Amino acid sequence: MARVRISIFWKLYLTIISSMVLSSFLIGILYLGIAPRTEIHPHFKEALVRDAERIAADLSRRLKSSPESMHDILADIYETEDANLRVFDAKGNLLASSIEDRLKETPPVSFTDHPAGDESTCRITYRHRLVVPAVSVPIVLTNGGRGFLEVYFPFIKGIKNIMPRGLPEIVSICILGGLTAFFSRLLTRPLRELTRVAREMTDGNFGARVDIMSDDEVGQLSKSFNNVSQRLAELQDSRRELFADISHELRSPLARILTDAEILIDREMPTAERDQHLKAICSDINNMSRLIGDLSILAQPDQNQLDISLKRASLQDVISQAVSLFLLQIEEKGISLKQSLSADIGPVMIDPQRIGQVVSNLLMNAMHYTPAGGTIEIGLRNTGTMAEVWVKDTGEGIPEEKLPFIFERFYRVDESRSRQTGGSGLGLAIARKFVASHGGQIRAESTVGKGTCITFSLPQTF
Repeated sequence: MARVRISIFWKLYLTIISSMVLSSFLIGILYLGIAPRTEIHPHFKEALVRDAERIAADLSRRLKSSPESMHDILADIYETEDANLRVFDAKGNLLASSIEDRLKETPPVSFTDHPAGDESTCRITYRHRLVVPAVSVPIVLTNGGRGFLEVYFPFIKGIKNIMPRGLPEIVSICILGGLTAFFSRLLTRPLRELTRVAREMTDGNFGARVDIMSDDEVGQLSKSFNNVSQRLAELQDSRRELFADISHELRSPLARILTDAEILIDREMPTAERDQHLKAICSDINNMSRLIGDLSILAQPDQNQLDISLKRASLQDVISQAVSLFLLQIEEKGISLKQSLSADIGPVMIDPQRIGQVVSNLLMNAMHYTPAGGTIEIGLRNTGTMAEVWVKDTGEGIPEEKLPFIFERFYRVDESRSRQTGGSGLGLAIARKFVASHGGQIRAESTVGKGTCITFSLPQTF
């Protein structure tokens, strides 16, 4: 069976309307219970009693002196005084009345209810949604017996209802419904806006924002939603750039491999020349394999997912071993190498292979950007709880506005993205990930025209 979808606007609207209806019902129930026992102000009660006693005195006088019947006298007083009247005998039997139909069923006050037989009493009577003060005044009947006159206030023929009826009720319902619809619409607008932006994001429009300025829970949700949307847009752009970078990095070596392979197929050549083409093919394949390995490292979202094999090792030995791999290349480029390895740092818990790769990546970058005659300096020092390693060169330096991005994958200061100016652009990104997996930090300082210094620190107790 298909489920009926009801929007949150209608849920909120119906909830508010239902609450108002239920509240009105409960108020009505309470009113029905409380109104009959409502007490009136003493001064107002005294005024009502005086008026009722005046009418009772007039009735008694006319009964003695006038040949009219009691019924005719009450009808005349009803017309002249606009008073609702009833006369009862001592036993509560109705003798005569001139009263509106809706008050006829009101139970009379007997003499036993009077505090004293000759005193008037005032009470609240409640009939058909009407609250009417009723005053009972003892009188002497024409036969000499005792009875009492009941006068119902206010002294008007059309007693007004205490609750609206007819058109006022319809107008009130329309006003309440309109206000409820307005506020329901107002309260659900942020949710509708969130839904709209969510649909845009589902369609691939990352970066869409929710325009909500409130500081309540919905406003905070909107701010978080905007942050998520912005982050998704950045990730989308980063993914697009990543695909472009990978395509660029793989296209060039594949083109060279294809060219060398076609040359080997189409041409007869000496063994030395053939070996040269084969070496070039092997070199490009190794570079692509290294690139794929680097990408697999960066693709792991969590540092804990890296394959880290911690053991106690000497940082001095790890650095020295990494330096030995570049000594020949550094010498061939005419670059001076200085080492400053502090001896007061004992063995630390590290993965020697990963930290060795960090040092190698830093040395490779320094060697690429340091011209002939320049200097590369590598050092190790003790800063208390941390062991700090730095690699400094005298290359061209990095502009200040580009310095915060050098640890991003595929980022190169030279926007031409040529391998001649710094490899695949993954070395520093991998270095940052390996250092972070050891609980350390990496940072860069650079001055254009003077060189760059990359420093990373590792805890001596891990």
